[in-house]
Amino acid sequence: MKKIKEKWKIILFIIVLILSLLIVILYFNSKKVELKNYQNDYYKIKYDTTWNLKNNKLEHKKSKSRIKVNYKVLDQSYIDIELKDIINDLLYSIEKQNKDYKKIMQKKIDNPYEGYQVLYEDNDVQSLVTIYKKDNVLLFITFNADSEYFDILIDNVETILNSVEIYSGER
Repeated sequence: MKKIKEKWKIILFIIVLILSLLIVILYFNSKKVELKNYQNDYYKIKYDTTWNLKNNKLEHKKSKSRIKVNYKVLDQSYIDIELKDIINDLLYSIEKQNKDYKKIMQKKIDNPYEGYQVLYEDNDVQSLVTIYKKDNVLLFITFNADSEYFDILIDNVETILNSVEIYSGER
């Protein structure tokens, strides 16, 4: 009789464990995030459903964070000019327009295109400006977030940045 009770306890424990695992799996599958595309004549980006597209800006659903993408088509003579040769002029222009921002960091990146990232800070807001160049097209992607959300969202933003496709006169 004792052996039967012990076997039932083990069986009951296994059933409860399996049911718990099924509940966890179902919960995470219901929270599945799907990818969306935004595309125009100059670029394409992929973003997940934690962001809403409003007025050509991505706005995060749970914070005031946003991503704005601007592009500039340069004269054809800039096709063979490397971004490193014009980055100082571009940053000067950005900093002139945003005088209250303090530059925290600047680094060169090569994913997915030749580019630079610059981190600015003003009070409780951080702004990551990513500049990509392909041929004669410049893409400026600005991620603004309150300091408390910046670190939380940066991995998601990096995924969006890595999804960028720039279309140029070469297509």
